[in-house]
Amino acid sequence: MQPQIVLLQEAFTDDAKAIGVKAGYRHILSGPNKASPQMPGLSAGDVGFARDASWFKGEDIGHWVDSGLVILSDYPITRGRQAIFPNDLCAGFDCIASKGVQLAWVNIPGRASPLAIVNTHLNSRRSSGVSIPRANKALMQQFSAARQFIEKNLPTDASAIFAGDFNVGRDEQRIRHANQVGGPLPGAREALTDALAQDRVESVSRADARKSRRNGKDLQFYRSTASFPFQLANLRVVFGTIGVGGHLSDHIGYAAEYSLH
Repeated sequence: MQPQIVLLQEAFTDDAKAIGVKAGYRHILSGPNKASPQMPGLSAGDVGFARDASWFKGEDIGHWVDSGLVILSDYPITRGRQAIFPNDLCAGFDCIASKGVQLAWVNIPGRASPLAIVNTHLNSRRSSGVSIPRANKALMQQFSAARQFIEKNLPTDASAIFAGDFNVGRDEQRIRHANQVGGPLPGAREALTDALAQDRVESVSRADARKSRRNGKDLQFYRSTASFPFQLANLRVVFGTIGVGGHLSDHIGYAAEYSLH
């Protein structure tokens, strides 16, 4: 059942970070921390947005923990690049974490070119503790910053999978912005949407897969190019709301399976 590549978010504790080693993954890349480079171009942010920062809501006090992002892989990770969102490009308690974008190049057996794997976690909505308009503004700027980071560091002819907790949810403003900028990965398709439309979801997973798509948080975008062609083959829910023993998370964990041409 174990996927060859896993992307973790909110892995803040030592126990969470130890998941990769305990699971036997040979290649592990931890995400950015508070000392990592900030994404350029947006550090000034919005004057009014920065001025209204609330210390009591965790804003304007700097990052206290790392990003909580981790990439686990059975295949060699040859190099990585990562950056955090600027200090004034977050809202509420989310500012305590060094949220950003994590990019890794992974060598897949039998392929001359590496596959780019990208991981992120964007600003939450209600749990941020601030007003919805403020939380939304932070997410939309982070969304745009993530896309700019990808455009700067990843050639347009590179195949890639970009997944994470995007926190778009069912908020119309967040959805509209994501659609306006064309998603975080130019030229990509969204795995959950495609799998459901093409009936490529295992029968036992369909209800949870539909629920995850409605929730609009845990998204996986994929882009196949001539340098590394691949296609979506199947999607299954690894842990969700179906089964016994309770839920492992407040998110639905799913695995997309890709076949090489």
